[in-house]
Amino acid sequence: MSKREIWNYWRQLGYSEKATAAIMGNIGPESAFQSNNVEDRCPLSDAEYTAAVDNGTISRQQFCFDGYGYGYYQHTFHERKAGLFDLAKARGRSVSDSDTQHDWANTELHQAEYSAVLRTLQSDASLAEMTRVFMCQFERPGDQSQAAINYRIGVATAILQEFAGSSVQDPGAGLTSPAEKYWPPRMLDQSMTGPDVFALQGILCARGYYKGDISGRFGAGLDAALRDFQRAAGLSVDGVAGPLTWAALCRL
Repeated sequence: MSKREIWNYWRQLGYSEKATAAIMGNIGPESAFQSNNVEDRCPLSDAEYTAAVDNGTISRQQFCFDGYGYGYYQHTFHERKAGLFDLAKARGRSVSDSDTQHDWANTELHQAEYSAVLRTLQSDASLAEMTRVFMCQFERPGDQSQAAINYRIGVATAILQEFAGSSVQDPGAGLTSPAEKYWPPRMLDQSMTGPDVFALQGILCARGYYKGDISGRFGAGLDAALRDFQRAAGLSVDGVAGPLTWAALCRL
């Protein structure tokens, strides 16, 4: 399932553009948008693990209790993996089936345990807050540092701009002007502002280069951080976020 198809899935269920971007801003870092993704510490490849679960080599019990994150949402807890497994088997589909994984995630969101997450997604909260709540209260990854949160906010912002563009205004994101359609992102350098600058700050923060505010404004601190990243990535060190720099930044 492509990113566009994932976007359409959640939008057709009635989730707002911001809520959908927040969900996808978590899916990307969790699984790189791959439905058969298994946690890297698993000795099997994504395809090998999925095939073993589907053909019974890995039993339901083993799948549920092996502790490996799996799928778009990297379910790890045994009850959550059991729900995904049982739904896939009831439908006669692979555990990697995209629709099944999204359907199960949506079912979970309507359970009492995640009612606060659903309320946030259905509210007028900022994109940043929706992304943070979905990450910390639904995904619950081991790393819930501010840098990790900022990275997901950056990914969510990029997705919002890619699929919603100028139709969305998100004052809660810290921007003073309406969101503009800047995705794919522009070439960015000092003095520029916008949602794509916000995304750049979040991604560089998550990668450990940027320590300043996530403001959507390209200042001296962001310039220095970007140059450090370019140097480490073997790119031309010019302080400009162009196509090659963006490709390196967004490589999940």
